[in-house]
Amino acid sequence: MIVYLDQNKWIELARIANGLDTTVRDKNILGEFLAASKSKCIFPLASTHFIEFSRIGDVGRRKRLGELMWKISKDKTFAPYQSIVEREIEVALRKLGIDITPRPEQLIGEGVEFAFGVEFQSELLKIFKALVNKSILTGSEMFDIDPVGSVNLDSHRNNFFNHLSQINEKKYQLDKSKWDDWLHAISMVDIIDPLNRVFQKHSLSVSIMEKFSKEQHKEFLMSMPTRKLDIHLHRQVLKNEQYKPKKSDLEDWGGIGVASCYCDVVVCEKHFASLLNRDGYIPKARIVTKLDHVFKNFA
Repeated sequence: MIVYLDQNKWIELARIANGLDTTVRDKNILGEFLAASKSKCIFPLASTHFIEFSRIGDVGRRKRLGELMWKISKDKTFAPYQSIVEREIEVALRKLGIDITPRPEQLIGEGVEFAFGVEFQSELLKIFKALVNKSILTGSEMFDIDPVGSVNLDSHRNNFFNHLSQINEKKYQLDKSKWDDWLHAISMVDIIDPLNRVFQKHSLSVSIMEKFSKEQHKEFLMSMPTRKLDIHLHRQVLKNEQYKPKKSDLEDWGGIGVASCYCDVVVCEKHFASLLNRDGYIPKARIVTKLDHVFKNFA
């Protein structure tokens, strides 16, 4: 069973582990997670976890959280967004009759390099891979280093925040009958780069996409779990004139959202859980908002 925890839920577990939350319920929750991590449950960390983790200013707090994340995740990490989307593109093209063989699915790997889709270039780093990955979260007394510090991706967060802020303004530039087409176009533009990489890898001509009808373009997108989700989430913003985007929406959509397409259980805040369960949309994962609900129905 693959269980994806929103960063706030990792923090909640760390508070229990460090004696800040001490009720019987809290202790039982931590006990369940520790036991599950020693069995067949996987609690992967995604690139968004490392990014959010790095923003914690207090080194001591970062180290205590990192110790808990390392202990429960056991260095298991979730596939990077670009790899997931590229495979989805290959599968979607195959369904539309394009003669290609999609790459094997690999959702779970090990280490920060798998989560970000990179490889250590240094032979020394490769030899000490586990130690390096642990040090990123916990720091290392041996090497006198702290857990990884701030990774600044504010420009990406701000761009996405501005994009969501403008949705309900821009929609009035179109006739309402065109809104659905617009949402599909937004989702298509978002995957132009991975689409190009897939076409280059398989030596495909871009004319393939040009020959698709509008219905085929929609079928292509809706057969991709992350695109179906993206369109659903954009539609929720479009329907809510009072929607107030948050700077953390990029991590929510790209982390929790993608995980909800592939994991067995996702634990997140009520706001995002509500978005995932509207208008008949059914995520692959079971969505819960409380840590003590994770293992219900799995006894």
